[in-house]
Amino acid sequence: MRRIGVVILLGLFTAGCGARPAHERRDPAPTSAPSGAPLTEYKSPDGALILQIPDGWHASKNTDFVLFLIRDDQPDSALSLDIPSIPPHIPGLIPLGMVTDGYLDDLRKLWPGLKLQTDEPRDIPDAKAHFVHAVWPHHDKVESALLIVKGDHVYILRATGAPDHKELWSAYDQLLASMKWR
Repeated sequence: MRRIGVVILLGLFTAGCGARPAHERRDPAPTSAPSGAPLTEYKSPDGALILQIPDGWHASKNTDFVLFLIRDDQPDSALSLDIPSIPPHIPGLIPLGMVTDGYLDDLRKLWPGLKLQTDEPRDIPDAKAHFVHAVWPHHDKVESALLIVKGDHVYILRATGAPDHKELWSAYDQLLASMKWR
């Protein structure tokens, strides 16, 4: 009987731990950036993550992410932070492998033929993290995402845009390097 309960809990967890594509999100979180005000530092709604906003990038309203950054001169490129809702689970038990698999499954549903170029663990103090880099089928767009499990939260910090957009990839590196945890 005990074993069945564990299987049911893990099944519930697996069913909802992947990052949902924008069109499937049930409870989008609005950006916390004040309208029209320049944002130089961002604190996640739970207060655990602090990011420094790269020069030239500004927050744009997007209900699918807690933070969505764009450059006016590059409308097809974006930096974003998602803190997806996760189903009830045993506290402290969020398997990073399941988060990564759910994220990749969602990407593959949106973009059949997606090519995964990088899929590797990353070291982040006091957290579990995995880095994924995927190329769209026609190589006109790529997405890099750092999937982080810290405590009972999942954070997805991603960059999406053209593979040759130097400002995007430089800004993404700066954003990743600026991460601070409380």
